[in-house]
Amino acid sequence: MRTAPGSRAALAVGLMAFAYLACGENPNDPTKVTPTTVVGNWVATSLVAPTQPGWGDAVKDDGLSVHLTVTSSNYSLSVSGDFPADPWICAGTASCSFSGTYTTSGNTITFDQGTANETSATYAFSPGAMTITYAANAQVANPYKMVLQPN
Repeated sequence: MRTAPGSRAALAVGLMAFAYLACGENPNDPTKVTPTTVVGNWVATSLVAPTQPGWGDAVKDDGLSVHLTVTSSNYSLSVSGDFPADPWICAGTASCSFSGTYTTSGNTITFDQGTANETSATYAFSPGAMTITYAANAQVANPYKMVLQPN
């Protein structure tokens, strides 16, 4: 049985579209799309201290919850489930929040709470995620890496 020329063309277009979606980024699946900006609502999926592998993952292993909201010029970070006796982010309490302004330059983001304690980190994008890596500094004793996904 022969197919009509239009049917073959439609089949070819359909197969090309399927191949594109199977191999490329799917805009309907945020885990497959690479973010291009820090602006948005983010939730941490992992928080580790690369120099301290025995500490494990504070999000996956310990239930730490971190939410970051970034607008065009401001940010807010809320944390819950931290351990007051041995905190990852909150000093001596199970929950805390920070907010202020931020700036980016290259792959560096600087969070400013309006105090003398600005915190800088590097950031990188990958499919479905943004990774923020803090180096040791006056506020961060052990370097840590936080992976966030759009929320």
